[in-house]
Amino acid sequence: MVQGKATISGNTFTGSGKGQGTAVWVWESSTATVSDNTVDGYRTAVSATKAAVGVTDNAIHNFQGTAIIVKDGRKPAHVTGNTATSDDPKAKVIDIQGPSGLVEGNTVKPVEK
Repeated sequence: MVQGKATISGNTFTGSGKGQGTAVWVWESSTATVSDNTVDGYRTAVSATKAAVGVTDNAIHNFQGTAIIVKDGRKPAHVTGNTATSDDPKAKVIDIQGPSGLVEGNTVKPVEK
């Protein structure tokens, strides 16, 4: 959970499965840069509402539905270079509701069998 300002980089987040909530939850009026992390076993990797976020170059596995959710950002959200791996054909890397800045290079890859 981020309340205030934080840079979260180079970490491994390991949850218990797709129902495990959110790995990085950014509270209202906070600012977070989330980059170069591996997230496995959470419902969502990053969730932010009414915050300022940049989410780049993360590897996300074993999530449910949408890997990164940004709602009503205080500033345009920059979300680039994230890779989400899922066996769900409807899975999405990003859902931005509100202002978006640079959003590119985010991909969903199928689970290798």
